[in-house]
Amino acid sequence: MQNYSTILDQTTWGIHLNFEGYFASPPNTPPWLTQLQQQDWQQRGIVVWDADLHIVTHLHAGYALELLEQLHNDTAWKINGMVDPLAKFFFL
Repeated sequence: MQNYSTILDQTTWGIHLNFEGYFASPPNTPPWLTQLQQQDWQQRGIVVWDADLHIVTHLHAGYALELLEQLHNDTAWKINGMVDPLAKFFFL
């Protein structure tokens, strides 16, 4: 059984779920990841990346649920984009 979701399009951006952390194999790392980003790639939780910006980060389950609740309650992100809602979680 795989421990991650289907990769959407690794060449531009994507997301995968890593349920087992370091104990299982996440998808292959993109070639542009730094050593620190490779650690994020393997962290347990939801891993999100943007290949154009060379950014990768992960959210623990609790943060992901908070983000989903915020997006559900405030639909301004549909017009303004995701930067403001995501900033709360990535820049704590």
